[in-house]
Amino acid sequence: MAMLGAKDNRPVTVSPVSLQRDRRDIFRGSLLNIGGFLLRMVSRVPFLFIAGQLYGARLYGEWVLATALIESAAVVGTFGFKLTLFRFLHDAKDRSAEDVVRHVLTLTMSLAFSLAFVFWLSADYLARLFNTPAAGHKIAFLAWVIPAIVLTDVLLAATWAKRVVHFDVIARSIVEPATTTILSYALFQFGFPDMGLPITYAVAFSASAATAAVSFARLYSWPALFRGGLRMPYLCELAKMSASTSVHDIIGLLFSRIDILAVGYFFNPAAVGLYGMAQQFLTVMEKITLSFVPILIPVLTEALRTRDVPRARSQLLAVGGRIIAMQAPVVLVFFVAGHFFLSLIGPGFTAAWGVLMILTLGAWANGVLGLSEIALLSVRPHANPQASMMRLALYAIVVVPLQATLGISGVAMANVLATFAANLARALVCRPALRVAPAP
Repeated sequence: MAMLGAKDNRPVTVSPVSLQRDRRDIFRGSLLNIGGFLLRMVSRVPFLFIAGQLYGARLYGEWVLATALIESAAVVGTFGFKLTLFRFLHDAKDRSAEDVVRHVLTLTMSLAFSLAFVFWLSADYLARLFNTPAAGHKIAFLAWVIPAIVLTDVLLAATWAKRVVHFDVIARSIVEPATTTILSYALFQFGFPDMGLPITYAVAFSASAATAAVSFARLYSWPALFRGGLRMPYLCELAKMSASTSVHDIIGLLFSRIDILAVGYFFNPAAVGLYGMAQQFLTVMEKITLSFVPILIPVLTEALRTRDVPRARSQLLAVGGRIIAMQAPVVLVFFVAGHFFLSLIGPGFTAAWGVLMILTLGAWANGVLGLSEIALLSVRPHANPQASMMRLALYAIVVVPLQATLGISGVAMANVLATFAANLARALVCRPALRVAPAP
């Protein structure tokens, strides 16, 4: 793909209608996502108390580690199509949307089931590797949830492509968290403390996948999806075009889970439980940023594909300002009352306050800076995985000395520093392509 602006630096006139439509869709989409997040928190907060008070730091830590491994595998199975499906649907001029999704599902579900089998076979080894030998059977059980997670991601990405967000809210913010909270409490009361959380996770994500399937049927045709055939050249083309984004996506998700794996490797399941609880609080910050992504991706893709640079800049700056403003009160609340909130979860969880503050300040700095990776999907798609590789390399360099001196807080610091460096590199790469050329 040619770099935007490589041949023609003439400014493009921004269409007021397009800007208004973009702003309306982004505003409505973000409000729906934030509203969904508030609904999710209504269910999720009681789950944190259930996990802390009933299951305790050790069992919760084993569950956090197991799900970190499973969700990392699911991102590999999605193969970047969670982000690139918009582009393929947008570019599909001579084929139906169902034909595109059929080929994408063939690739992703084949990979998902293969990964599930591998994780099922290697569950005991993975548990020993991360100092949680008691979690081997849990990892083996949860391995078969990988296809459900991948199916959910692909089908909901297809609904995003039509700028419809409320289906994602229903699946991820209502069905999945409500199932998790209710079932985790019920299973503990019925005498399943060891497998209560893994069973809950499997049922919740299966319900989310079923919801995504129903949602997909509202916008697309299931009969058309199953009726057509498969063409190997197109499968290869899709895999090739999504490969670079897949590398970036895998490393990006790995970074949201790598801290858990590092804490498990260097420390113990109880420490994993503390770190995992801090990350649960951090989802408030992350969700504010992510609430804009489902609509911002198709908006930027359309603007940059039509070389409408002013339109792309306008939407990026507007979203960046809103993210800063909306995250600021959360930072203040965590600083003032975070220690108290953690004490309510259960005894000993206050030790995670330092981790929470490091991750919170890092999320505040990286929330806006990280928007450049969305623009790079259309501007210079290969720059994203390159920045991600730099991020991973920097993390590997600093995590060992920082964890040795600061404990689990050092693991959090390593993640924040590596993420900031990668996002800064992305912003510097993206900046020339988003600069509006002066009129001749």
